[in-house]
Amino acid sequence: MNIVCFPVIDWDFLFQRAKHTTIWLARKGHSIIYVNPPSNLPRDVHIHKPTIQYITDARAIKFVTITPGNGIDLSEFSTESPENFDYHGVFFARLIPEKGIFDLIEIWKLVVKKMPNAKLAVCGIAEETEIVKKFLKEVSKYNLSNNIEFLGQQDKAKLLNIVANSYLTVYPSYVDSFSLVTLESLACGTPVIAYDIPAIRHNFRKCKSVFRCPVGNKTSMADTILHVLTKMERKTLTIEAKKFATSYDWDKVVKAEKEAYAQVINLNRQA
Repeated sequence: MNIVCFPVIDWDFLFQRAKHTTIWLARKGHSIIYVNPPSNLPRDVHIHKPTIQYITDARAIKFVTITPGNGIDLSEFSTESPENFDYHGVFFARLIPEKGIFDLIEIWKLVVKKMPNAKLAVCGIAEETEIVKKFLKEVSKYNLSNNIEFLGQQDKAKLLNIVANSYLTVYPSYVDSFSLVTLESLACGTPVIAYDIPAIRHNFRKCKSVFRCPVGNKTSMADTILHVLTKMERKTLTIEAKKFATSYDWDKVVKAEKEAYAQVINLNRQA
């Protein structure tokens, strides 16, 4: 019996573009466990027509899902909520273009036009020093040195403290598989403004403290940031954020995984 464990980022991508992967799954996997799939993923489906033509032995595959398929240690996060905030926004991720680090400058420039004192903390691992140099050069070029504070890499406890003491998280990433950045922000009680990439849409669309903007639309993201900063009650967003994050406790992930494997074993015994 073959069991394939596969993290779903984009269901359309799997069937329409990841042709070779899908073919391999169809031929080799008696059962497939999908981690963090879209909520509308059927439990038992057939490989659809555009892919069948590439498979000589096309057959039904049993799909079993693990939800939640990723988790956090909730004990690492404070249960208290700050009354005052050190930063209006925080960005924390790998410091690479794909994570939107240069979009971040343009977005915050638009925010500062309406809110001159708006302050953004930038944290993350610098994989290439040249990228950081370019980032800091552009911050200076747009006269944002007083508005964007580069903090670089932080240890976990300090990073979570910075996130918890920021009004919101700005996450203009173009790529992600799940987005621990978003989940950890929510566990801190910090709302998130992000691009509407598949990972954010599939995993966090039901959370009212996650605001999705069209991918690459910096004006939309700046407007959403300003709306959250000036029009929305932070305490309400904090309650919603922390409530959502409790669903991703590691104990629940382990339980879901055990249940998924048990279901696969039972399905194959019945086959």
